[in-house]
Amino acid sequence: MPLNQQLADQLNELGKSLERLGETLCADPAIISSHISALQEIDRIAQIQFAISTIISAEDPYEACLNSPLELVRKLALIEALAA
Repeated sequence: MPLNQQLADQLNELGKSLERLGETLCADPAIISSHISALQEIDRIAQIQFAISTIISAEDPYEACLNSPLELVRKLALIEALAA
């Protein structure tokens, strides 16, 4: 398996672990009310990991970046295009 696919797989697994952690923490209403910002950050990190994983494993990483559901990732492609 190519290195980029192995790295993408690792990012996916870490993203899934973060999602499970967030779900576990969200099962406790006291944690939700006390740590909502931290829980949202866990979700944001997982979503970025999934997006990067998709880009790393894509046949056309630039196109995958442009098609990302995350604005942050799409902006990276636009910045690269402007720099070229």
